[in-house]
Amino acid sequence: VGVVLYELLSGRKPFGGSGFSQVLFKVVNDDPSPLPPIETGGSAALGAVVRQALAKDPAHRFPSAEAFANALKRAAASASDVPLPDQDRTILMPARPAIPEPTVHGWDAEALVSVERKLAHYIGPMAKLLVRRAAVSAASLEELSATLAGNIPSESGRQDFLAFSRSQATRSGPALRTAAGTARGGGTGDRPPGGMSVAEHRTAASAVRTGGGTLTPEKIEAAQKALTFHIGPIAKIMVRKALAQATTLQDLHDRLAAHIEHEADRQAFRKTVSGR
Repeated sequence: VGVVLYELLSGRKPFGGSGFSQVLFKVVNDDPSPLPPIETGGSAALGAVVRQALAKDPAHRFPSAEAFANALKRAAASASDVPLPDQDRTILMPARPAIPEPTVHGWDAEALVSVERKLAHYIGPMAKLLVRRAAVSAASLEELSATLAGNIPSESGRQDFLAFSRSQATRSGPALRTAAGTARGGGTGDRPPGGMSVAEHRTAASAVRTGGGTLTPEKIEAAQKALTFHIGPIAKIMVRKALAQATTLQDLHDRLAAHIEHEADRQAFRKTVSGR
């Protein structure tokens, strides 16, 4: 018990050595190193209890567990009244003021929090960082959702997340932007840094039907998934760049296929995204 107490106080064994024979020699012939004040709470009485528990001669040790326990109680009581040297004191620093969370310029804060909580259900705390990064370049909730859905590993999870985002847009308006440069309800507003207006971004990323097919978040996500199979995670960036120029679904597929090296793989990509 004395050995255990010594190790609890100091974090080391009273008798060390590189092998069994060396440890045994120290147990028989050497005394353990005295515990410094910082390890005994500044109590000489506690150090004396440990030394008596580790005495070589059994007659010098405590006669019973009760006697050992009573000595510990007395030593602990005296330790609470012994001041430690300044260098051994624990100093509590004042708490730092909370740093406010950064906000994404122009976005409705409640909308971002709602999207973040839903995304965190699938990917955990990383959702917070991903939402704020994507919100910098996304011009509408639909575009934001299409970008974020690519981080959800399961198809059912992605579809559920996109359905949730569509319901949010229905209740709050498609853009969910504040008056800082864009119209909350979906007006054209000023042009963001990407060069396209909110209406143009929404047109490219959601549902304008032309002869080349409809661009919807679901189809964009499917194209990204298919491209990832051929070129890896960089597909997400390629899709984002292509969306800035593509006007139809077919146009998007053509631009993405250009990033695939082999013709056979390009044909396989086209077959996947066309559903044939």
